[in-house]
Amino acid sequence: MQDRTKTKSTRGRPRAFDKEQALQAATRLFQEQGYSGTSLDELANVMGIKRSSLNNTFGSKSELYQQTLAFYEQRMGAQLEQSLFDGNGLQTSLRNYFAKLLEIYCQDEGQGCFFSTSLPCIVRNEPAFKDVFLENQNKLESMFLARLAQEGGGDKTDPVTAQLLVGLQHTLSLRARAGIPEAMLLELSQAALARILLPHACHPTEQPGA
Repeated sequence: MQDRTKTKSTRGRPRAFDKEQALQAATRLFQEQGYSGTSLDELANVMGIKRSSLNNTFGSKSELYQQTLAFYEQRMGAQLEQSLFDGNGLQTSLRNYFAKLLEIYCQDEGQGCFFSTSLPCIVRNEPAFKDVFLENQNKLESMFLARLAQEGGGDKTDPVTAQLLVGLQHTLSLRARAGIPEAMLLELSQAALARILLPHACHPTEQPGA
């Protein structure tokens, strides 16, 4: 005898909200359109979340923007520090660092660095972000100073050298954003490093431009 008992169909569980993916999508949109050019409705759409849920989960637009900055810094920073503190000589480590930097900057149609292409545009109208920008600059300088200090020697810990390296990072970001090919930027970075590190900052076992 055929069992005519009807079984209730069960719907699959709703997909869990992935906060990391949502922040990645928001970061991308902020990079493409800037802070003032991005609306909360657009953010909710790309993040796959309702507008009301966005506010409840991430807070205001300003708070979300700060979270995307922190998310970007955490993801990118780990990759770059590994390249910089790789156990090689100073010049080799810096070449590896900037090569990795350009790989990140030039991917996805060349967005450049979130901090240097997006954040400076809003600090005048959004003073709260000025401290965020300055804190990021200080972190970069401290990171380069720490790497320079590993080589020993007073000249190698000169803050000006660290500031020049930060400046090189910024110009590479802006040029990547403008669509300059990665190969050209890599050549520029290597030439600039030879100038910045020559003569006192080169490791004795390394030749400038090697």
